[in-house]
Amino acid sequence: MDGAMTKGNAAFAAGNYSDAVRHFTDGITSSPNNHVLYSNRSAAYAGLNRFSEAISDAQKTVELRPVWSKGYSRLAAAHMGRHNYDDAVSSYKRGLLIDPSNEALISGLADAEAASARSSGSPPVVDSVSQLNLLKINNEDYEEEEEDKSIVVSAHNAPIVSSYNDKIRPLLDTIDRLRHLKVMQEGIQLPTIVVVGDQSSGKSSVLESLAGISLPRGQGVCTRVPLIMRLQNHPNPNPEIFLEFNGKTVPTDEENISDAISLATEEIAGKGKGISNKPLTLVVKKNGVPDLTMVDLPGITRVPVHGQPDDIYEQISKIIMEFITPEESIILNVLSASVDFSTCESIRMSQKVDKTGQRTLAVVTKADKSPEGLLEKVTADDVSIGLGYVCVRNRIGDESYEEARVEEARLFDTHRHLSKINKSIVGIPVLAERLVKIQATIIVKCLPGIVTKINEKLTANVEELNPKGNGLENILEESPSVAGRRHKLKNNIELLRESKDVVANIMDMISDNFDY
Repeated sequence: MDGAMTKGNAAFAAGNYSDAVRHFTDGITSSPNNHVLYSNRSAAYAGLNRFSEAISDAQKTVELRPVWSKGYSRLAAAHMGRHNYDDAVSSYKRGLLIDPSNEALISGLADAEAASARSSGSPPVVDSVSQLNLLKINNEDYEEEEEDKSIVVSAHNAPIVSSYNDKIRPLLDTIDRLRHLKVMQEGIQLPTIVVVGDQSSGKSSVLESLAGISLPRGQGVCTRVPLIMRLQNHPNPNPEIFLEFNGKTVPTDEENISDAISLATEEIAGKGKGISNKPLTLVVKKNGVPDLTMVDLPGITRVPVHGQPDDIYEQISKIIMEFITPEESIILNVLSASVDFSTCESIRMSQKVDKTGQRTLAVVTKADKSPEGLLEKVTADDVSIGLGYVCVRNRIGDESYEEARVEEARLFDTHRHLSKINKSIVGIPVLAERLVKIQATIIVKCLPGIVTKINEKLTANVEELNPKGNGLENILEESPSVAGRRHKLKNNIELLRESKDVVANIMDMISDNFDY
């Protein structure tokens, strides 16, 4: 087989693509599971403008080694040769999930997107020189041991971050700071992504995939308090994870995060299976996560399990309605592909407060479990999801998050039903990008109103504390209740003034950097 590889590479370098195909075929005959041979033969077929065969070999390469980024580069280039620009874009993006800094993939994606934008009915002529440069092969392709090691590292660090991250971070920091200053206690609503779903809808799996961490699992309601998840893309290879609750900060790590959340939940909501509306904040600073802040709410259940209060449904419903009612809230409704969307309690609740669906985004989980008819369900949109749908595949068993992403991409590319769904609405990376953009939009939209409300609250507190004439500040002898009120007003004024400064610092950045 080594001889066939060497001869094939030499023939390709000499421009003898027919001989290269023959030698690589000889190698495949003796080593039918060698992904490099299929990859190199794909390049040779492309050199002969036999792009159908090139696509077939590249698909086999990806099948044999799904975490090898070069396989996706081969597949994308072959699709470019056939003028399948959308498929080329998809393949380049799949490769970048594995190797996000690969310059060939990055430049190839740019070329494919440009070609897709230019195409109009009849396919344009492809520059064969640049095409073959992309398809070049050499003997290093077969250094399998070393290459595999680099692939594992690259796949482990594959990000789902968006290009919006640099813009969104200052906005999120502003909102998180306002939340910390407790402006919501003054009746000032903050823009928030609120995650809701019926029990067993796959809500935890979606959040785990976005954050790259494990959340508590088990029977019954696992999320027993509002969990504020603050995700921050962090260049440090060592994640920084901590919890904030009851006025304290508790550091933890990826291995122990699930147990730490469970212990914090017990301290907030008590042992057992009861719930509380007092939030728990989880901060995840990790390389590759999208910059997002979301509030995960308890899954909706109608039937109490052992240990849960009889009115568990009513308690959960009350918490959910409190969070999704404000116009500033974006509702992320998690739906299982296996159910009729119109029967979901989470849909019923969101429709109460968002009848047109203009602030509801649906993520459909378990697409691999119920693929038939899914395209029709998300296309028909019988439940009025104004912000659209994103279909995803849940992580299975001991799969790493990176492996799950690769399998998800393969599923939506190759499954006879799911491959028909538009690539712009499938996959965790697509969901991450959609959420980041939606979040940026709602924050920018809401900040001017927040400024107005802060000013109004500040003026009202100042006037109550010291109005013209005889205000609380001027009372020499005061009752304990008056003293308490005066102290509260002073504290409110201090926090509101700080909030005003926080918002003022971000407004110039908005006008300079965001154009919708």
